[in-house]
Amino acid sequence: MSKILIIENDMDLVLTIEDALKKAGFEVIKAYDGRAGLKLIVDKNPDLIILAQMLSEISGTELCKILKIEDKTADIPILMLTQETEQVELSSGHEIGADEYISRPFNMNDLMLKLLGILKRSSETISPLKPVLKFLDLEVDPNKQEVLVLGKKVLLTAKEFDLLCYLIERKNTICVREALLSAVWGAEVIDDSRTVDTHIKTLRQKLGVAKEHIVTLRGVGYKFRA
Repeated sequence: MSKILIIENDMDLVLTIEDALKKAGFEVIKAYDGRAGLKLIVDKNPDLIILAQMLSEISGTELCKILKIEDKTADIPILMLTQETEQVELSSGHEIGADEYISRPFNMNDLMLKLLGILKRSSETISPLKPVLKFLDLEVDPNKQEVLVLGKKVLLTAKEFDLLCYLIERKNTICVREALLSAVWGAEVIDDSRTVDTHIKTLRQKLGVAKEHIVTLRGVGYKFRA
C-alpha cells in the first residue's frame, strides 16, 4: 500500500482527494501548511506527495526546492497542484522539480491518472536487488559492496570491487585489458593497461587464498575461474 501525503490548505479539497485515494487503496496522511507538511515528510517518509503551490508558512514552490536538494527526500515524487496562471508560468520553463503538475479546477480521474503514472515510473526506476555471488572461499554482495573471504570481510576500493564484479559476471570468460579498462574506468583512463595490471595485483593480495580465482592469460587479459 503506497503512502500518499497531501499538503493543501483547502480542507474541502483535501477531504475530496483523501476519499478518492482511500477508495483506491492508498494510505493517506495530510497537512494544511508547508511547515507541517515538511515535518510529516521527515517523520512519515511518504511514497508520493500531492503538493499545493500556494501554502502558508512555507510555499509549495519553496518546499519542493528544499525536498529536491536533500538526499533523503530528493527521490520522493511530487504532484504539484497549481492555479491555471501558475501552470502557464511553469510550462514556460520555470519548473521547480515536481514530477507532474495539474491545474485547478481538475477532476479526480485526471488526478488519479497522473498519480498512478508517477508511481509506475517511480517503481520502474528502483533497481532490483542483485544476487549474492558465492564460491567456496569467496562471497561477494553487490548490494552492500561487501566481500568476504572465508567468512572474513575484505576491504576493497571502489575500483577494485567493480573490477572483481566485472570479472565474476563474466566468469570463465577471457576479459581483455581494453574491455576491463573501458568498463571499470571509462573515460578516466585512456589506453593504459598498466592501470588494470596494478589493480589486479592489489586485488589478488587482498583476496588472499581466494586470489586463485583470478587467472592471468599472458598478453591477453584475465578471467575469473569459478
